[in-house]
Amino acid sequence: RFQGNNALQSFATPSTAGISAPNGVVVTFWSWIDAPYTFDSNRWLSLMTVTNDCSNNWADPVCLNIDDSSMRLKPVRVTNVTYAPGAPSFPRGQWNRVTTYLNFQTGSMHVWQNGVKVVSATFSRPTTTLCQWHWGLYASGANNNITMHEDDISIVKLNQPMTNFTLEPWFGVNPLCVAGP
Repeated sequence: RFQGNNALQSFATPSTAGISAPNGVVVTFWSWIDAPYTFDSNRWLSLMTVTNDCSNNWADPVCLNIDDSSMRLKPVRVTNVTYAPGAPSFPRGQWNRVTTYLNFQTGSMHVWQNGVKVVSATFSRPTTTLCQWHWGLYASGANNNITMHEDDISIVKLNQPMTNFTLEPWFGVNPLCVAGP
């Protein structure tokens, strides 16, 4: 949870305003998932959730899920979803780098996996700040045998507009920050 550009020390601490990022943010994290089955509409998992809602309601979040047999990363609670040609599945049983560009002012989302463009999406929200974030194993109740690890989560607030959405905007492994290129 954020108060402006500052990460709050506790999720229980109230927030009234999130990160204002007119040029967007780049979120990078590493994830390891292992499950003996593929996912579907009843058996899904969410790797990242972000909302502009600063209350505890988590109203209308933007999510990044795996929720069908293609095992591809999929933006959820968005409008137009467009997969890149040859978009890869999410490999199980190995570390994978996930990089996401989010801009709540322009309503755009772009996702890369291990440096390869996977998908883009558009969305609209009533306010444009990024207040609350969630990573980890948030999944449907039908799952019964998932191993998941995540590491090296970073948030970089961009100082300039991003213009090339083909190449992954990866800034390397760095701690949680809200300042960037």
